[in-house]
Order: sequence, then structure tokens, then C-alpha cells
Amino acid sequence: MKHPHLFWILIDSARNYQTDEDDRGLPQSVVDFAQESHFFKNVITSAPSTVQSISSMMTSSPSYLLARSYNNFRGQLSCFDYFPNMLKKEGYDVFGAIYFKHGREVMSNMFGMINKSYYPNNLSHRKEVWENRDVYNLFTNILDKHHWKNPTMCYLHFNVRVDVNISEVVQDTLDRIREKGLMDDSVVVINSDHGYPSADKNYNFEEGLKQGWGHDKYLTNDNILTPLVLHYPGVKPAVVEEYVATIDIVPTLCELMNITPSTKFRGGNILQPAEHLAKRLHRTDNRYIGQLPSFTSYILDQLKCIIEKDKNNYETYSFTSLLDDPKEQAYRSFSEEFGLFRQAILSDVQKLNNFHRDFLKECWGKSDKMPHANSLKTACIIMSSTPDFERITREALQIIYPEVTFNFTRDASSEEFDFAFAILESEVPWHFTTLKKLVAGVKSRKTLYLDNNGKVYSGFVGLKLYLEFFRKRIALVKHDKLFLLELIKRMFKKKLLNPIR
Repeated sequence: MKHPHLFWILIDSARNYQTDEDDRGLPQSVVDFAQESHFFKNVITSAPSTVQSISSMMTSSPSYLLARSYNNFRGQLSCFDYFPNMLKKEGYDVFGAIYFKHGREVMSNMFGMINKSYYPNNLSHRKEVWENRDVYNLFTNILDKHHWKNPTMCYLHFNVRVDVNISEVVQDTLDRIREKGLMDDSVVVINSDHGYPSADKNYNFEEGLKQGWGHDKYLTNDNILTPLVLHYPGVKPAVVEEYVATIDIVPTLCELMNITPSTKFRGGNILQPAEHLAKRLHRTDNRYIGQLPSFTSYILDQLKCIIEKDKNNYETYSFTSLLDDPKEQAYRSFSEEFGLFRQAILSDVQKLNNFHRDFLKECWGKSDKMPHANSLKTACIIMSSTPDFERITREALQIIYPEVTFNFTRDASSEEFDFAFAILESEVPWHFTTLKKLVAGVKSRKTLYLDNNGKVYSGFVGLKLYLEFFRKRIALVKHDKLFLLELIKRMFKKKLLNPIR
């Protein structure tokens, strides 16, 4: 069965509505294109963070499950299926043009690298932020030079920020697709990864950065609702107001593109909504389980809850009715009217946390580097994380070694253990020094390092982390030899890429 081409246009940080208050509103060209398409106006993102959101979309899974900590986001794990990889197996050529460097690095193993022959002059990965016209010019080269014999996915990641011409760029992109004669037989997606706090939040980005936040601090609807425009052969224009989710996009595309959806997907086809899709909880997270402080939001029909955890893991649940409080100005503490809603939330939290426990138990338990059970009588866990992730770590190890009692040891202790399990929570090699200091204060006959993505390290851990940090970016080095010098310089200076503002 024939597979259509896919053009996926993502506009970073665009809200689901038009506004003149700033440059984060929905571009006019998207509004115009929506009139000839299927327009979902209220799509709940899984995370108000770009990497978290995109990876969630491409796996049809809540972002909360995809990693334990942001600094150890690995890109791909075997317990998820990744849409671009699925398409490659179906014979698709895949192009991913992402405007910011960090995104290109951590998602290169998902989308792959675009051949340099398609690059406009003077454009390279080394440029920190590509302008929208850079992405557009790269796309036009793909349109002109690609053979188009195979079904093709073009993922174009634009940026709504600080570009007053974003509407024109999107319109030019759509026009070029039409001029190439590809519009009528292709699937076209336009959406955003998240919104942006509206002016009434008085959001100060600089102050937020000092506190460890970006724009992702707020989980109000202006920041977590996104637009979704679907255009496909035979589409009948329609507008959908009901809540759906960004994890629904890929399962819906699978139906439109004659691709068998993965059994690992957690979203559904929103063109043929089933009752269970209409009555489900929608969850959004701005941090992973191993990070504090954090915020989580839940929406069920017109009820909404925001859970705040401070740096000490103190939880606050705040509730509102979006029907009565559409601007979310009257959040209040728990009352009986939210009783069933809160029960559903607690059940979902437990289910998702159990996923992390079972994932780690499965990965760690299979490793031949783990000690035999009969060699352990006393053991400790060395980590400095959130209480939730510490509990899950203990539960996972307890299942692997049911006869062993595990203790947490963060500081120097007079007790001596048979074995110590030190938990790595960052891929960044120079972060390893902090964990090493904790390990030095523990008396144990042997220490094993366990990565919070399921890997096990038995020796030369620091060196291996540097090698893996480099290996993860090897495709970029092959793509651009001069990037090697920059990467070595970054590693030598122990410098991470700056956040996108």
C-alpha cells in the first residue's frame, strides 16, 4: 500500500491562539491553512520543554517516562518505538531540520543528519541558532535536490520567537510544497511543542533562569496548550475544541500514512476518537522524576490540578474548574468535589512510577556485571536525588536482590558494606566528580555504578562517560569535521550549551 510523504512543520513556542501582546501568538498563515484542514485547537503538550515535548510526540508516550533526569536524556531507549525510525523501516527517507544546536545534538540519533549537499552556503551545525530562513532555505534545497521516489518525511523545526516574519516563512514553506506538486498527495502537520506564559503572568526570563527555570515554570493553559493542523488527502475542514494530546499525533499519522501503530504507543487516533480517549487524564510535566523542584498538571474534562513539589519534595495540590475559571486565577486546595479526580491522579502517578521501577529492574537485572545474589549480605545505595527516585531505585534493586536490605549512605559512615551501588544521573562526564566524592565516603568491598537509564559500569567510569559523550555526537563530527574542535573545547572547558530563550 502506498505511503504518502509527510511534511511536519513545528513552530517552537507558538500558543494555540493569535495575540498582539508579544511574538508568541499563532501565526496568521497557520490560521489560514487551518481553514482548509482539520484543526485541533486544544492539544495538551506532555511537557513545556522542547526536547521533552518532541521526544514525547515521536514516541507517543508521556515525557515523564522517557528519562529520569534531563542531563541524562539518552535519545532512544528500547522500551519505546520512535516514529522516524519506524518510517525508515517502511522505506521512508527522513530529514530533520532543527533550528537549535542542542536539539540537533540530542535528537540526531532519532532524525539522523541531513547530508551536507542540501545545506545552504555558510550554514553548519556549529551555528548556535539557525534563523527561520536558514531552515527554510535548507528545506527548499531538499525540495529541489531530493529525488522524491521514496516516501519522505521532512521535519522542519521553526522558532516563533523574535521573528516577525514567521508567518511569511510558514506561508512560503506551504507554497513551495504546492509548487512542487506535493500538497494533494501528502500529509502536512503544523503544530507547536508548547505555548508560552501570557503577559498577565509577568514572566521574567532572567529571574527564572536564576531560580533554575525557563518559561517551563508555568503549567497554565497558555503554556501547555498547543495548536494542531492536519492536512491530508480527502480532508474535510473541521475544528475540534475538545482536549486531545500531543502523544496522539503519531498514532493519528500512522492511520493516515498506512503505517501499523506501535503497541508501545500510549496515544490514540484522534480522527476516530474512542470513548476512552475522551475520558482520560492528560498529564504535563516540566521535570523528570529525578529533578526538583517540579510541577505537574492534570486535566480531566474541565477539571485541572497542578502539583507543585518544592526543592524539599513538599507537595502542594491545587485544583480548579476550567469551565468556571478559564483564566486559571482561582486555584484552591482539595475539596470533596475533586475527590474522584484526585483518586485518578494518585492512581496514574503510581502507574507511571512503577514503569520507572520495572524499567530499571529489567535493565539492571539482565546485566552480567551485577553481582550474584549469594555474594551480597549488606549493600548500600549511593545517590543524591529526589525522594521519589531514591525510593524507586531501592524498589528496583530490592526486586533483583530480595534477600538483601538496602541502606542509603550519602555521607561517611563507620559501617562497612559488601557492596555499594552508585547511581549515575547525568551523561555529562564532569558531573561524575560529585558522585565520586560521595563514593569516597562509603566503606564497601566493591562499588558498581548504575546509570539511571539502565546501564551498568564496572570500571574506568569517568573515562567511559567521556567516550560516550563523544560517541553520542560522532554523527555530527562526521557531518562537520570542524565540529570536532568545538566539541573538544567544550569538553575541556566543561561547558554545556546555553538554553534557548
